[in-house]
Amino acid sequence: MSKQKLIAGLAQLSFASLALVGCITTSSKYGSAGEGGVMPKSSVAKGGVVSQIGANDPLLAPYPRSYWMDQRQSKAMMPRAQAALATGEPEMVVNMAKAKLAKSPSDPGALTMLAAALTMSHQYELASYYAEKLEQVQPGNSFALNVKGIAAMLAHRTTMNDYRLAQEYFQKSMDNDPMQIAAGLNLGSLQLELGNARSAASVFKTVAERCGECTAAQIGYGRALTRSGDFTAAANVFKEVLRKHPENPAAQYNLALVYKNGFHDKAKAQSYLVAVVRNSHNRDQALRDRAQTLLRSISGQKDREERARLASDPSPSADEQDAAILMTTAQDESEEP
Repeated sequence: MSKQKLIAGLAQLSFASLALVGCITTSSKYGSAGEGGVMPKSSVAKGGVVSQIGANDPLLAPYPRSYWMDQRQSKAMMPRAQAALATGEPEMVVNMAKAKLAKSPSDPGALTMLAAALTMSHQYELASYYAEKLEQVQPGNSFALNVKGIAAMLAHRTTMNDYRLAQEYFQKSMDNDPMQIAAGLNLGSLQLELGNARSAASVFKTVAERCGECTAAQIGYGRALTRSGDFTAAANVFKEVLRKHPENPAAQYNLALVYKNGFHDKAKAQSYLVAVVRNSHNRDQALRDRAQTLLRSISGQKDREERARLASDPSPSADEQDAAILMTTAQDESEEP
């Protein structure tokens, strides 16, 4: 199977994107752990984008579950394996791929499916092993390099050396295939993880150009611009996402952070946070909880400012006194998702 045919076969794959979380905000060349040191547990990336369904959308396939269930009836392995991955059954794919490899040990499609399924099952070292096998069949395979990058980033107690290796794999994956998006999303997110906001912005911008300004890349680009202190550009990026997808909760939440921390416009920030909380399309409870926490924090700050003003006012009105009494306890604000 040629590389082009393999990529075409992967064009139907469906994978959820697990966001990389945490941030190391240090000026150290190697982050807070130092060269070769173990990264703080809270900053370790929790997942990665395994593959993509095409240049226009690197995340979930636009097909309903019924479509994938129909694909499960196919006699060909690739459609059945893709369908099982799309419906969240990687164990089935592992069995199918191993059965195929028992007959054809170098089959690139089976190696690809097996590496993908193992990655989805968090068996990163084994996934990397089969990705290496795939590279032996197809040197420089972009998908294999991406899987090896995810494994380096997540397989064990990660050190800075592992993170640097992951960056190298993701960069090679991008360089080897001009249509590669997943590795770019992983590389940009990892750069953010390490506090390299400007580098992350450059990566996400490249990915956005490749995928036709897809939402995942735009959100990453906006977050990187925010971390770089370019609040105006970041706001424009998030607003562009909302123009295309008016109820995108990640864009709403990150735009709230821009207005709060960059423009110091608490009223505007509150309006976007309320939108996140009330967003019926938002299935991310953790994001909703962060928005609630930040809303309480902003309310507490506003009330403290009001109380300070009242303390210097010799004759506050009854309404102002009531406002001072209704102060909400502030909580720590949350990082962006």
